[in-house]
Amino acid sequence: MLIGGAWVESESGARFDAESPATGETIGTVPDGTREDARRAIGAANDVWHGWAALSAFERAAALERVAALVEERREVLAHTLTLDQGKPLVAESYDEVDELAGYFRQAAAEATRLDGSMPPSVDASKRVLVYRVPRGVVG
Repeated sequence: MLIGGAWVESESGARFDAESPATGETIGTVPDGTREDARRAIGAANDVWHGWAALSAFERAAALERVAALVEERREVLAHTLTLDQGKPLVAESYDEVDELAGYFRQAAAEATRLDGSMPPSVDASKRVLVYRVPRGVVG
């Protein structure tokens, strides 16, 4: 599990076998996460969200673009991993799913720079109302 930027084991130490649905063979073992592991992950996310919120929209967009580029760079291994883990056809589905993932990150990057405020009508003609989005932190 990736928590706070580090690969960690479950606090319980438990692991389970990941099996290929196509062959039934064990393709690896993974940590068996617990509620406490989820709490650690939520805590780690809470520890860093202020830094993310302090970035400009263009800096956040650039970070999302870097993620998309990494997904594209690792297209082969990600698609093969999906096929092993889920038993889906490599060419008919896995490649498309990885491409779609990169596309979602690119779309989020583009939207990050378009998040702007609006000025809905005010009940008081001498006042203006500005509505804009601000990061509120981790939900969970």
